[in-house]
Amino acid sequence: MTKADLNKQLEELLEKEMNNETAISAKDILANYQTLAAADHKTQLEEHLEKGGKKEEFSPKRDDEDEHFDELWAKFSQKKKTWEKELADVQQENYKHKLNIIDEIKDLTENEENVKRAFERMRELEEKWKELGSVPSQKFRELQNKYSRMRDEFFYNMRIYKELLEHDLKRNLQKKEELAEKMESLKEKKNIKEVDTLLKTYLKEWDEIGPTFREEWEKVRDRFRSAQHELFDKIKQHYQQVKDQHLENLERKKKLVDQLEKINEEEIETQKRWRKLTEKVKDLQKEWKTIGFAPKEENREVWERFQKAGDDFFEAKREYFANLKVEQDKNKSLKEEMIKEAQALEDSEDWKETKEKLIKLQKRWQKVGNAHQRDEQRLWKTFRSSCNKFFDRKKDYFANKDQREAENLEKKKAIIEKIEKFEPAGDYKKDLESLEDLTHEFNEVGFIPINQKSLIANAYRKAVREQYKKLGLDEEETKERLYKNKLEDLSHSSNSDRVLEREERKIRENISKLKSTLNRYETNISFVESSKGGESLLKDVKDKIESTRKQLENEEKKLDMLYRTQEDDEEDESVSEEETEN
Repeated sequence: MTKADLNKQLEELLEKEMNNETAISAKDILANYQTLAAADHKTQLEEHLEKGGKKEEFSPKRDDEDEHFDELWAKFSQKKKTWEKELADVQQENYKHKLNIIDEIKDLTENEENVKRAFERMRELEEKWKELGSVPSQKFRELQNKYSRMRDEFFYNMRIYKELLEHDLKRNLQKKEELAEKMESLKEKKNIKEVDTLLKTYLKEWDEIGPTFREEWEKVRDRFRSAQHELFDKIKQHYQQVKDQHLENLERKKKLVDQLEKINEEEIETQKRWRKLTEKVKDLQKEWKTIGFAPKEENREVWERFQKAGDDFFEAKREYFANLKVEQDKNKSLKEEMIKEAQALEDSEDWKETKEKLIKLQKRWQKVGNAHQRDEQRLWKTFRSSCNKFFDRKKDYFANKDQREAENLEKKKAIIEKIEKFEPAGDYKKDLESLEDLTHEFNEVGFIPINQKSLIANAYRKAVREQYKKLGLDEEETKERLYKNKLEDLSHSSNSDRVLEREERKIRENISKLKSTLNRYETNISFVESSKGGESLLKDVKDKIESTRKQLENEEKKLDMLYRTQEDDEEDESVSEEETEN
């Protein structure tokens, strides 16, 4: 049973009519939810402590199902509260009406001399009594006894016609015998809650049945009461067994606490012993979860002892390994640095130089001592994974270059088609985010055949420009956003530093060439201006100067955007380092 299952059950209860059965079902759902929540809380705390955290720093995490349950339970509680208020008001009114009926029966018994009229009125009062609903539970038994006694007194004191009396007595005898049989059948039922509910119902029905023959009365009464007493004993025995089971559970829990506290008394001096006792403590915690409820007050006390003993154990373990891991942390740091070096090389396409660097790095790794056992295998796998990744890529690159580029070509075509078919939804921000997701996806695809590169690039730029145009962006904004997206993708690549450096060199080379070209044009324009009949040529040179300046301005914008991207990356790394230190 999960929290989602319980939420679904509670949602279904909210759709049903409020009654006692609904309230009982909701109480069972709440109990099951609290059990799951407590287990989840304990698991989170154990994981927190296992990771070296402190108990006072622990804060349990609540998921969406927890929030949903709180919302549903608040609705149900309000609904139940309203129902209980309405029910209480109705029950109080019913109680008053039934008292009036009892008074009227008493008046009939004492003052009505017309037997026929008395019986007719009595039947009306009986029907009225039955039609009235329940009364406050604390007043039910006393009220029912008064009603039963007054009815008996009425029927026994009235001089009724022999035929009518005979008929009623026979009918009442039959009803009482049937009810006695129903009462006896309850002894075979296993569900104690159902037995308890039906028992109360049958007792109420018994009190509402009129008198029967005096000579048969004791026999049927004894049969009914005998079954009633057996059922009372059965119910009492059941709840006694539940109580005994709770006490037994309490003793089992106390033994687990004693075992855990005894472990804490031991002076543990080896890693092997710590690991063995850790498993023992976890086994005790697992066994605890299999034990049912104990008496409420004692259960809270023994749980606090058990929880404290567990916390003390893991705190002592943390301190032990904290003192042990100084050298291991040093080795771990060295290996993490080597992992970073390997990871920085794993996506390199400088196959020869990178191969030599990784081989040297592997030799250095072998000379460094072990880190902590829980880190060593992970560090080695991570380091080996980076090495293997490079060598596998190297192997695949030379084995599958053509196939990979063909696959990348199809991927880029598919993304271009998505961009072409993209339809804005009317929300500028979300539409822009959706479109930029597609541009990121396109930029993340690898190399394609060189003879398709220009064709695909033109198709991509055309498709994106059309979509940005739909969103109201002009050509300059489109170019700037396309380049910004490209830089973001480059900055998140595995070898971002090298790729961004290459991009910077490319831009600087373009700027240098454009400045040289612009300088040449500006030098040439002085000669053109001094020549006769050179108006047409002068205009051509000026146009070239303007075009070159715009190109130069665009390249300088690109360089500025690249610098901002690098600064953002450095800030992110700085924040990450501060979080790690804290």
